Amino acid sequence: MLVGFVVLIVAAVAAVAAFYALTVGHALDGVRRDQQMPGAYPGRPPAPAAASGRAAPLNILLLGVDTQGPDRGRTDVMTLAHVPANREKVFLLSIPRTALVAVPGHGRDRVNRAYEYGGNALAVRTVEQLLGVRIDHSVVVDLDELMAMPDVGGPNVLRELVTPAMLANPARFQQTVERIAPLLRSDAGLTSDRARALAAEVKLGLGVGVERGRLPVEGDGVLADTRREVHLDEQRLAALRGALRRDDLAGYWAGR
Repeated sequence: MLVGFVVLIVAAVAAVAAFYALTVGHALDGVRRDQQMPGAYPGRPPAPAAASGRAAPLNILLLGVDTQGPDRGRTDVMTLAHVPANREKVFLLSIPRTALVAVPGHGRDRVNRAYEYGGNALAVRTVEQLLGVRIDHSVVVDLDELMAMPDVGGPNVLRELVTPAMLANPARFQQTVERIAPLLRSDAGLTSDRARALAAEVKLGLGVGVERGRLPVEGDGVLADTRREVHLDEQRLAALRGALRRDDLAGYWAGR
């Protein structure tokens, strides 16, 4: 579902559909930008440098939070959106919510507990240390609020925004985007202007150039029960970390 947020941004301008780009641009002004990013900490991965004549690679963490109960909630959806320097694709890496990882200050625990312990800042730091790359921005959506909106598609609505049926109905598209935007929260750095600029940089058509995958897990790789703790495959994870640092997920994808 959060996957659709990034696809929505990059697809609107790439399709050269002025109406849709303008609608998304106005809707992004309604996003709450109150999510804290981690400050400096020992061993934090450096921000990637831009090569001559090219933009720097970009990493955006997408979080879907279940806020039922008295605490701040746990992340039921965790996805890293990696935008390479050439801006020709968007790579979406799903992080199994029950994967056992090192959560700073809390030992080894399920990755989805990081948000519960320390909000967006700790969730971002946990993923940075897990994958060895700097997270530039974060986007959070309250899944309970989204589930309460069945008239606009419920939890699948963000994916549905970029389907041909939705894009063929401008009035429905505009109404849906305007309803969803207030449910989204991001860090202060992901301004509407920044999001629109990113959309203009990425060379995508509607749904074209988006690669989806998941962090490697031990065993046969099948998550039969998403409630059980899973162990990541450290050997393949090391290869993935290297590909992210080199900005070569295309090569990693081809060799899987």
